[in-house]
Amino acid sequence: MKNVGQVTLTIENMRVTVVSEDGLSLMVLADIQQDDVMNIRITQGMEIIRKYMAERYSQELFVNAEKKYV
Repeated sequence: MKNVGQVTLTIENMRVTVVSEDGLSLMVLADIQQDDVMNIRITQGMEIIRKYMAERYSQELFVNAEKKYV
């Protein structure tokens, strides 16, 4: 189940966006003028983080490690 949340703050000429999904968070600080493709880049960033976390901390890795060392 995905739990997605997004908060965006605009401070002078900067935009701060925090995206949270399933316990992972991504904070982006960008110029307001960069708004055209920023949502696409944020989505791509979250996908990269999800893939990294799945590869790095996969439950299968923990199961295999336990079998090897027990």
